[in-house]
Amino acid sequence: GDGQAEALLGRFLGEHRKEVVICTKFGIARPQVPLHKRLARPLVRSMVKAFPSFRPFFSRARAHGRHVVIAPECIEAMVADSLKRLGTDYVDVLALHEPSPSEAANEATHAAIGRLITKGMVRAVSVAASPEAIRAGVEAGHGVHMAQFPDSPFDDAAPRLREALGERSPFFIT
Repeated sequence: GDGQAEALLGRFLGEHRKEVVICTKFGIARPQVPLHKRLARPLVRSMVKAFPSFRPFFSRARAHGRHVVIAPECIEAMVADSLKRLGTDYVDVLALHEPSPSEAANEATHAAIGRLITKGMVRAVSVAASPEAIRAGVEAGHGVHMAQFPDSPFDDAAPRLREALGERSPFFIT
């Protein structure tokens, strides 16, 4: 969380980067964590390890990111920051995180992502959202390679989405 996972993953990967597929999302602003909470993290982790029943209490106290409007002009800076934390020069998959249908279909957003693909910073595009947003992004013809969405045997979203998209259907992660 809070960008920490990317830095930890980057340190872990080291020379094994080419053996791992990295997917990162954008569209959720990282929470601003006060200094005192960042300094307390090691102590809190030790307490949770020693007393697992404390986990729910600390989870509720943790800051969470908030959805932000996906601004095409900010995408490259966000990806560059992630790459720096990851210690790599590319991510395999860049996912739009919970965009609205109009954000998923936004021409400027996909043009910005296309520039990142051309620069070699991103290899593939994903939409992690509702089936409606995924459908909007795919139908806009923006080359969505993967789609992540909630599904269950009771909802049957995957078969309905696959039928609606036909040949244009991306790889599904549910």
